Amino acid sequence: MLANPQPSRAATLKLKQYTFSCRHADAGCSWKGKVTKENEHATKLCRFRFLTCLACGEQYRAGFRNEHLDVCSGAIVVCPHGGRDCLGPRDSGTYARRDANKHANELCPNKPCGNLPFCRTRTTAANLLAHEAACIFQLREQGLMREQAAQQGVALAQAQQDKAALAQRVEALTSALKAADEAYEKERKRRRNLEDECADLLADLREERRRFAPLNGSGRAADEQRFAPPKPAWYRCSKDDCTWVGSVFEEATHDLQCPARPVKCERCLEWYPINRREKHDSECPAAPT
Repeated sequence: MLANPQPSRAATLKLKQYTFSCRHADAGCSWKGKVTKENEHATKLCRFRFLTCLACGEQYRAGFRNEHLDVCSGAIVVCPHGGRDCLGPRDSGTYARRDANKHANELCPNKPCGNLPFCRTRTTAANLLAHEAACIFQLREQGLMREQAAQQGVALAQAQQDKAALAQRVEALTSALKAADEAYEKERKRRRNLEDECADLLADLREERRRFAPLNGSGRAADEQRFAPPKPAWYRCSKDDCTWVGSVFEEATHDLQCPARPVKCERCLEWYPINRREKHDSECPAAPT
């Protein structure tokens, strides 16, 4: 066995030809290069290499130093209420982030009253609760809030009354519409029965004419003209604002659907054409203001 074995020159040259990825590739590094340069890149240049924070002792990746400083518990921060000189001496308002709660709750004498910008009082956390309970601006704000709550209660009660009145009106209109539908259906059935009766009478008259036709052959043409079905007469609506013209058989249906049919106002009890409802509502003397 050789005392000092030497690496194969051919193997070394072959190894140098291979391309290697950074050991931090799983974290997002896209570097690729020779194996002889991988260690230098991974320990000195790679932005995904781990570094130890001198302030808090935790590790972070080199390329994310600013993100670590935003949450670092050992980073130096300034009091948001009293500034750098919060306690009086120079830089007495600077402290590590881990001590922020201690400074705010025990040391800081510049915590503002919750009624800013009206109240300018600044004191410690221990004295702030007692001050805010007796602060004149706090009492004034509570009074305004109670007044607003009372106004909102009145508005809510009025809205509920309006809702109840609207529900009653909707119920009344629904009942009226249902009654109108029933009346229309009843009239339509009555007209259909009348038409059926007229058709039966006409059929009976024709049968009688055919029975007595042999007795009076000369009067056959006159009888046919006499018992022929009547031609439908035309009817024109009598309302001033309606131009409808149709058969007399359609007169009753049109009267129920006529756009100029009169309706009675529920507030002032006056009659007006239904197609002028908006104009009447705007001029109604009993309309709510």
